[in-house]
Amino acid sequence: MTGCLEFRKAIAAGTDDAATREHLRACADCLAVAVEQDPDSLFRAIGGEILPPGGVDEFTSGVMHQIRMREAEQRLDGRPRQVSPWIGWSVAATLAVAVLTGSMAYRSRFAPQIVPSPLAPVATVAVMDRPIIEHYDSAGAFIIEVPAEETSDIRLVMVFDESLPADL
Repeated sequence: MTGCLEFRKAIAAGTDDAATREHLRACADCLAVAVEQDPDSLFRAIGGEILPPGGVDEFTSGVMHQIRMREAEQRLDGRPRQVSPWIGWSVAATLAVAVLTGSMAYRSRFAPQIVPSPLAPVATVAVMDRPIIEHYDSAGAFIIEVPAEETSDIRLVMVFDESLPADL
């Protein structure tokens, strides 16, 4: 192939022979045109075998030398390089249990103690320091009772009244 014009005609026609690849490797402008039409041309431009500097034998001996050096370092060091996954998980589980039990012990030590009043029934565990209101009538109050029907269970009564003090 003699020039760029012939190369571009060959690429447009879909030709992929040795002469086309040789020009592809030699001309950067034609490589750009070929890659626009077919991105695989970039890989075809790489060409034949890529030899390492100094040849294959020198590369192989260098790699083997590095392997022997690392093995010798590990033997001289004397400690294993990798921790078994079981040991790693065991240490993590032990730390998690230690943190959990420590936080539970800390909370139980400093938790507020609820002491029943000596006058209160045995079933009551909280001391009430607010007055109990049995009956409340106000024109501007909004009262909600849950449950609405009369039962022997606990009833929740919410009173919304703007005229009441905030701490009641």
